[in-house]
Amino acid sequence: MPRLGPADAPNVLIVDDNPPDVYLIRQALESAGVRAQVYVVHDGEAAIHFFEEAEANTGAPCPHLVILDVNMPRLTGHEVLRDMRNRERCKDARVLVLSSTQRPGERQALEELGVDAFFTKPSDFEEFMKLGIAVRTVLKGTAASGSA
Repeated sequence: MPRLGPADAPNVLIVDDNPPDVYLIRQALESAGVRAQVYVVHDGEAAIHFFEEAEANTGAPCPHLVILDVNMPRLTGHEVLRDMRNRERCKDARVLVLSSTQRPGERQALEELGVDAFFTKPSDFEEFMKLGIAVRTVLKGTAASGSA
């Protein structure tokens, strides 16, 4: 799992199957001055494995924040979030949902699973960079929402 950031910084897990989006997420964090230890997984199964490892090994990282895409192969963001919330060690991680679409009722279903913030993936680079500000806000403990 690729990492980026100082060892004493909060752990941020990016769960997104789209490499260009992962690149933009990293750029947004950097441009907003978010100091974080960043881990990346590219599908729902890999995210579940990340949480299983954290559960089995207290030396393994547990995220302070999960940036979660909803529409992914193998397992959806809903399934990943449900699994994480049912674990002991990582269940209290903050979650920022990053999605390009929201079906009717999806936001409410995610809120019931304990999502802290939503950010709609914009097509504009400058709007995408606002994600870094949303992440900073969530890491400080205040929920934030953004959209384009």
